[in-house]
Amino acid sequence: MVAVIALLSYPYPYGNESLGALLPVAVFSLLGMVFVTFAAPNVPAILSEVSLPEHRGTIFGLFNITDNIGSAIGPTIASIAISYYAQQGISEGDSMLYGLVTVALLWLPCALLWLPAMKTYERDYESIREVLRRRAEAVASKV
Repeated sequence: MVAVIALLSYPYPYGNESLGALLPVAVFSLLGMVFVTFAAPNVPAILSEVSLPEHRGTIFGLFNITDNIGSAIGPTIASIAISYYAQQGISEGDSMLYGLVTVALLWLPCALLWLPAMKTYERDYESIREVLRRRAEAVASKV
């Protein structure tokens, strides 16, 4: 989020193609790409670690639905925010900047939603491992 807001807000000197002008943009872009890759593969991994195998299909189905809804709502909220700022008399360029920054800031409440999950993750992980361990022992004892 910080890298995206920095990239959006960076006062790029248009027409200047020197390394000094492009380096900050390149650094912000690289940071944004690096940080984006952290969450995407980790969410499904966490979901699979804290759910029983027979429930994973349902959990991943719900995850995919909510993820797709979020991907669709984000641009809608951005366009509403851009229109709102434009109606307030803010210039077109600044309206776009403020609207996109507004949407980027919505990642803060999303991040806060992970706090309860962090508190229960270890317990949930161990609970699932115990259930799977007992199931494996039951199958092994029958063989």
